Amino acid sequence: MLDKTTEIIAHMVGIFHITLEEERMRDIYEDFAALRLAEADLGSLLNITVIVKAPYSPDGFSPYTNYRDIAPPAEGPGFFFQPFGYFMPQIPLPMQIFLAPDAIFLPAHLTIEMAAARPLLILEPPGSVATATYQYAWLEDNDDFELGRSDHVFEDTAAYTETLKQYHTVGQALEAAPRLEMPDFSASVRDDALATTQAVALTEAAPITGASIEIQRGEATQGTFENGQAVDTVTKLDDVMPAYFRAKNPDVTLDPDAEETSEDNGTSTGPEEGDSSFVLSNAPVDPDPFAGLGDNPASAQFAVDPGHLALAGGNMMINEAGITLGWLDAPVISVMGDVITLDLISQVNVMVSYGSVNGTIEASASTSVNSAVMARISSAPPPEEITVEAEGTAGEEGSDASAEGDAGETGPDATAGGPLSLPSNWAVTRIEGDLLTVNFVEQYSFMTDHDRADITFSSSNTYIGLGDNTVANITQLFELGFGYDLIIIGGNMISVNQIFQLNVMIDIDNVTWSGSMAFSPSFGDNLVFNGASITATGLDSYAEMQDNFANAADQLGDGAITVGGDVARDSAFEGIDLLRVLYIDGDHTMINSIRQTNVMGDSDQVHMALDNFEAATGAEASVSLVSGSNAAINLAAIDLYGTDSTVHVGGEVYSDALIYQAELIDTGANPLGVNLSQLTSEAVAFLAEGMLTTPDLPDTEEIAPTPAPDTTSPDVMQTMLA
Repeated sequence: MLDKTTEIIAHMVGIFHITLEEERMRDIYEDFAALRLAEADLGSLLNITVIVKAPYSPDGFSPYTNYRDIAPPAEGPGFFFQPFGYFMPQIPLPMQIFLAPDAIFLPAHLTIEMAAARPLLILEPPGSVATATYQYAWLEDNDDFELGRSDHVFEDTAAYTETLKQYHTVGQALEAAPRLEMPDFSASVRDDALATTQAVALTEAAPITGASIEIQRGEATQGTFENGQAVDTVTKLDDVMPAYFRAKNPDVTLDPDAEETSEDNGTSTGPEEGDSSFVLSNAPVDPDPFAGLGDNPASAQFAVDPGHLALAGGNMMINEAGITLGWLDAPVISVMGDVITLDLISQVNVMVSYGSVNGTIEASASTSVNSAVMARISSAPPPEEITVEAEGTAGEEGSDASAEGDAGETGPDATAGGPLSLPSNWAVTRIEGDLLTVNFVEQYSFMTDHDRADITFSSSNTYIGLGDNTVANITQLFELGFGYDLIIIGGNMISVNQIFQLNVMIDIDNVTWSGSMAFSPSFGDNLVFNGASITATGLDSYAEMQDNFANAADQLGDGAITVGGDVARDSAFEGIDLLRVLYIDGDHTMINSIRQTNVMGDSDQVHMALDNFEAATGAEASVSLVSGSNAAINLAAIDLYGTDSTVHVGGEVYSDALIYQAELIDTGANPLGVNLSQLTSEAVAFLAEGMLTTPDLPDTEEIAPTPAPDTTSPDVMQTMLA
């Protein structure tokens, strides 16, 4: 409660405040009122009344719509017709028919046929597919590691890097096989493909001193070849991997034939013959993604094995690429232009591997493998499979025949050995321009692991990791498309499959040690591996152009939307009810190209100070140094799936195949390469000659049309490759 005086004062203050607010509101109101007076008077809204009248009402139901009156019949004699779609055989009509003012007499036989029109079927055309994949990996792991205080002097690692670059130049010179670069698809690639095919026929070994080069051509390429020699089985990666990786990952296999765990019976025998997958592990089908991530942090702690290990090598580079293609094919193909087919595999390995211990050079054992597979097999099942299937279904067919018994057989196909039916309907789709199926894959990896280490030991167990690097590029393409009964190509049919693989590895190690303890470092045990395969299911046999196919191509080229009965009822299409036809106005071009390159340098300089080793470590233990055990691996596969085809060619057929395998292995040279300058000069001269001059291709000698290929089925030998 306020006293009387305070309350009076409060009321007065409140009155003053209210009065002040009223004055303020009056001032604002006056401004507002002035603005209202300034506004124009728009008047009232205009109201418009709309009256809608519909004097028409719908008629009753009428199932027919007559757009115009039917014309009256013409004066004159009439004719007798059967209802639409009816077939009336020849019958004599010795009678008079009075259907018009003047009678006519029809003593002859009259046949009137009004068959239903053939339906116009719509067929979706295929599309072009083009992919360009470029994968590049670059790793430099040049370590300088010092634990000791010795006066040992190391060389600059730049000298080893320069040596690696020069050997890379030598490797590029060894790639003497021609290559089809990505062309300009705005025009036909016929000239580029033909020039590459003709250059393949002239390919010779590169003039590089010390290189071993083997070349297989034409039909001789069918089969499996390793380092230039025909073999029955390919080398498995598990058998040639460096010992360090086999000991590090005893449960991992690179062999597709190894058993894999499955959910059904626990194991499986691996992929079937012809499988194009690369199996890099025999792990369960659905591995636990959280395996190894336990709640206990101690389970993830790093453990050191007993002993003393210094790892300066143990590097791995992998380029893996696979193209599985079944985009377009047909049992009958008509080509108005030329047919160009080229399969090419080029594999090059360059390896320099050796070491020195206290100045004494020691040769090292390493492995180089070039493995190539080329095979084309028929899509038809082998005769033995057909025989087994026929024997298995004989009883069932006999029971069906007895059950039908008195009913008899109907139709021409029911009689054994009877004629097959010809297509009664056909659908035609067309493509204006060229149809492309193009895949270019390029994988390039570069790694240097030039380590310089001065090592001394002072603990019971030691692990020093200066290498153990992994670089991987992986690409898998699956392209499944369309199948037709007849493909008519107005231009050329071009098919080029090429794989280029290059491995360059330099492992020059310089190890010194002091002390009286016995010590033997591990040199070499390196692997350079190229594995490539080009396989095709479906054989193409070539024949001369038939008149009916040539006429159909001309008509379709002029704008026709269908083919005639002479094409649809060709004997090649017996047994087909609906004939599916594709017309390509331009070229059908299929190019699959894989290029893989690994460049690895692992030149280590290590000094091991083993003075007073037992006193410093407290026990006598083994000392290991791994300066090699590197692996450079290229895996590539092109698998084509189609059907056996008869190709009618209006132009010429150019077909060739080449397997080019080269290697340059040096395991006993001096550090930094005494003969390197000579090799580099030869390589630069060879590359400059190829870049500055164009090979003279013979104008008079042409590749003869390819005869029908042998139908024998070679073993694809895909125990490792796809």
